[in-house]
Amino acid sequence: MIARYLRAFVQAWRGAVRREAPGIAALRSTQPELAEWCASVVSACDALLAAATAAQVDPDATIVRAEGRDHTMALIVKGIRFHAAEEYPFIVRGGDRHAALALQASNLNDRFLLTRLREKSPVLLQVPLTALSTSLDSMPPLRL
Repeated sequence: MIARYLRAFVQAWRGAVRREAPGIAALRSTQPELAEWCASVVSACDALLAAATAAQVDPDATIVRAEGRDHTMALIVKGIRFHAAEEYPFIVRGGDRHAALALQASNLNDRFLLTRLREKSPVLLQVPLTALSTSLDSMPPLRL
């Protein structure tokens, strides 16, 4: 019993040292490629929001119309970040046989929203948007 708590503590400590979300840290032992991909998507999202701040672009003021609704840049990017940091690791840890399909569907929706965002964003943000798009496109295969 103590070994289980010690293992959880060591995993949490390693994640804190790497400054990554707890979900990604827990995913490292079972799906290292997916954990690396999730971490790269999170850092690409953070870089995009930092670039928007540096370019004096308000992410809450950039509005994209997709799927019949208005979405702000902040909502899209923070949503993609949440999926990579929390939702994807949670789905994989659940062990559902449809986990791979759920991840692919969510990733496809994120890629669609990002494509719409790229159409409406200023030129200064095209490089970080392309980097995020490239990260989303390079999802590794899921081993269940």
